[in-house]
Amino acid sequence: MKPPQIYVRRLHGFVPANEESQAFFERIALGDLVTLDGKRPRSLPHLRKYWAMCAMIAENTGFSSENVHSLLKQLIGHGCWIEIRGRARFLERPTNFNAMDQIEFEKYYNRCVNAACAWMGVAEPDLADKIAVGF
Repeated sequence: MKPPQIYVRRLHGFVPANEESQAFFERIALGDLVTLDGKRPRSLPHLRKYWAMCAMIAENTGFSSENVHSLLKQLIGHGCWIEIRGRARFLERPTNFNAMDQIEFEKYYNRCVNAACAWMGVAEPDLADKIAVGF
């Protein structure tokens, strides 16, 4: 698998941030048009914040953090329901680093916060404050 090209946004445009990007950049003449796949890498601190929220909900519900993670996916519809032998089953879509970039994860996280607030009966600022303290 080819290493990703990574660029950093600077005041006057994008600058190569690794050797592969630099090599590609040097082969492009001034004035040439180039397309870039606009994805932001996932933020590990944001992922930790998500799991802090799951842990906080778990402490207040008796579920495990992993169960809360699955329940939030169901609440926001991050997957699909199917029927097997007359029973409804939820097939979760993945949320790992390969499955979604940071922009997608931010949308997912915000939907989870809204669902958690409705589920727990708390206001979003209250939940955010409690997550920040635990995080």
